[in-house]
Amino acid sequence: MKTKTVRPSASSENRSNFSGEQIKSQRQLSILVVEDETVVRDLLSRAFNGHKVQAAANGQEGLELFRKGNFDIVLTDIEMPVLDGVGMIREIRRERPEIKIVVISGGMDMKSQAALQELGINALFLKPLSVIELAEAVERL
Repeated sequence: MKTKTVRPSASSENRSNFSGEQIKSQRQLSILVVEDETVVRDLLSRAFNGHKVQAAANGQEGLELFRKGNFDIVLTDIEMPVLDGVGMIREIRRERPEIKIVVISGGMDMKSQAALQELGINALFLKPLSVIELAEAVERL
């Protein structure tokens, strides 16, 4: 599975960077947002308001919610307290290898990048990101 890395472009900077706008969709998805930054977590949750969204503040909370729910997509950060994104993704892949996973990161080391490639994530977005580009990627998954 090919991973797509998305870097913000000049045009995406003008379109929407966590502006709080809601994303319209033809289908309702069940989305798990795992992000330790409260502002980013809340904005992503609001942006996908037309979908069923649950949010967690770290990988351990995310894994617990994942096991209780039936999610279509996981949106996660990598560097988080308690359990990082790589550890959480590893557990999720063991339980549901087919789940769509999108990583949102402010940056990561080579070891984390290699681990993500090995785990077969579906997309990687680097912060700051365009919520519109993220939503378009989620719709394509």
